[in-house]
Amino acid sequence: MNYGDGVYGGHFVSTMIALAFESNDVEKIVNQAIESMPRKSQYYRTIKDVIDFHDKNPDDFKTCWKFINDKYLTTAVDCNMLHDNFISPPRLTALLSQSACSMATGTS
Repeated sequence: MNYGDGVYGGHFVSTMIALAFESNDVEKIVNQAIESMPRKSQYYRTIKDVIDFHDKNPDDFKTCWKFINDKYLTTAVDCNMLHDNFISPPRLTALLSQSACSMATGTS
């Protein structure tokens, strides 16, 4: 059985893909896609935190990454050490990658 953030992540990405057929507005797509998830889920809260951070600091990806790591990293498992020493478990990497790509495509 599948449940939780894995399902929500798939739902979020597939919703963005579907919405992209109707709009080129990345912020609109991301904001509509996030509303399709349960607000109490950690996936929703993480994506929302990335969006809110981006709104305040659109050019500061590394600080956002650290903020999300500090807030949501609850294990000491070093599954994916990045070049500048931010620890990123696979699930957190997926969350950040999806949100960063979503936001970055609207700014580049």
